[in-house]
Amino acid sequence: MSLVTAIEAPPQKETLDTLRAGLTAYNDRFTGGWRAAEFVSTARDGHALVGGIYCIVYGETLFIEWTWLAEQFRGHGFGTKLLASAEAESIRRGAKMVHLDTFSFQARGFYERCGYRVFGTLDYPGTDVQRFYMSKLL
Repeated sequence: MSLVTAIEAPPQKETLDTLRAGLTAYNDRFTGGWRAAEFVSTARDGHALVGGIYCIVYGETLFIEWTWLAEQFRGHGFGTKLLASAEAESIRRGAKMVHLDTFSFQARGFYERCGYRVFGTLDYPGTDVQRFYMSKLL
């Protein structure tokens, strides 16, 4: 057997599709075939998108992939409302837990005020930056 390794940058769609299919087939043996369901909870000012949370529900778990709210809307309760909307939709879809990650220069305090707890920390070498892994039971 001969194995050759290579770097593909940027990765081709076909490569990513093959990797995803292989991992999914392996995972299905243990999860019974969870299928991710995506949705976005958005905040708009008129027609302008000013924030949102990109969510992925798999099994009974919500994963918050991205959260963003325009700076002028922060500190007025809009982020809390946006997060509550995402959590409510994920509960409607069967989620019982949520997890996410945030950097030290982002929103750890916000998530803690919303009931999340840190379960892991990653220090980035040569910087003062940390990544916090957080979760919450719904």
